[in-house]
Formats: sequence, C-alpha cells, structure tokens
Amino acid sequence: MNTTRLAEGYIIYRRKIGEADLNVTVFSKQCGKIILLAKSARKILAKNIGNLELGYYIKFHFVENEKRNRLTSIDEMKPIKINPKDLNEVKNMLEICVLLNKFLAERVININDYRLVEEVFSSGKFTDLLVLYFKIKLIMMSGFPLDARTNKLIYFLSSHDFLTIKRLKFNSKIFIESRELINQTISNIIE
Repeated sequence: MNTTRLAEGYIIYRRKIGEADLNVTVFSKQCGKIILLAKSARKILAKNIGNLELGYYIKFHFVENEKRNRLTSIDEMKPIKINPKDLNEVKNMLEICVLLNKFLAERVININDYRLVEEVFSSGKFTDLLVLYFKIKLIMMSGFPLDARTNKLIYFLSSHDFLTIKRLKFNSKIFIESRELINQTISNIIE
C-alpha cells in the first residue's frame, strides 16, 4: 500500500543511478534513516531534486511502499555551511556522512541521534575535534560502553583522532563538552 508522507532531515548519502535518477539516503526526524529514489532528477519538473547534495537539510514528501520509497517533492532546502576550498573541512563532513550511513540502521527512529546530527551539522565548521566528538557521542548513544575492558573505542577511532585530542583547543560549548568527554574516555582506556 502506497502512503504519502512528509519528513525533514539531512542528506547523508547520494548516488547517481543511470542518466537522470538519484538514490538518496536521508536521516530524518520522523522516519530515521530512509533510502529514497529520486526519479528524473535532471528534469525541469523535478522541483530541486537534482540539486541534492550531502549535508543539505531538506523538508520533503515521499511515497512509502514495501519495495522502494520514492521522493516526490522538496518543500525546503538549506545548503550546508562549508568552505569547499578547505579540503580538511570537506573530508570531515564526508566522514560524518559515511559514519551515519554505515552505522545507523534503516527505519529506526531515535530522536537523540537526530539531535546529535542536527547539532553537528549546524555547528558551522567541521573540525577534527567535531568529528571526534561525533564519533564518541554516536558510539556511546548506541549503547557501547567505552572502557578499557571492551576496547570498542580503539577500533572506532583512528590514530588521527588521538592526535586531534592533543592538538586542538576550542572554547565553544560543543568543543568544551567534547574535550571533557574525550578526556574521560581516554582516562578509562589508560586505566
């Protein structure tokens, strides 16, 4: 049975299919992670569907059925605030999108995960510390204990992340919170 739904969320994956179609994964507040097919994205009647990029915040309508969800229209689209010339910032944004796409299950609604994504995407600057904060917060909210006995954190973080802990210092709320979280986690691993 086909049902038309309205949702809002962030684009975390985008892939071209054929000449004019797109496969888009959106992490939404109402439906969790959903995969949508955007048919004829290059046509004039597509109403901004061809302009979808990673990290964009969109309000959209889609048709939900058993086989595949189909994106029908976009009501609102806000591009991400990122400097395309800063390759490190682009890399960090892509890393967050890949983590979301790989780590989160499809159709699982979790408002805490959505708030974390909203906080990260609205922060304005994708720094190394922000990515590290996001990784630790995501794995903790998923129910994995972060201590030396499980070593889950060591597999989840790269050596670059541990260098980031020593190198970066910021004063905004998200960075102060992340430093406290990171220091607590590192002290648990060392013990």
